[in-house]
Amino acid sequence: MDSRGGRQSYFATTQVQRIDGDPKRDDHFYAYVSNYLEFDRAVPFRDRNFYHENGLQRDDGGTNKREFRRAVRSISEVEYDTILKGRVRANADRG
Repeated sequence: MDSRGGRQSYFATTQVQRIDGDPKRDDHFYAYVSNYLEFDRAVPFRDRNFYHENGLQRDDGGTNKREFRRAVRSISEVEYDTILKGRVRANADRG
């Protein structure tokens, strides 16, 4: 699942406290986070044809690779819950 060394999976949860712009690059930002909690096991960004984030799936069903460039993405509560449930399911499968 790796793409040029990246983890195409969810491996932690955190809260974004604030976002500041990069003083040298207008299109870059810094996210300051707290309550970082790493998962026991990574959750793949998709399970077969199901994507945890709607924005990661193109209209034709393929993967929207452009979205992976964004290190921090805003997701809905429903999407967040499915990722957490995937983490629980992955841990139960290890049983």
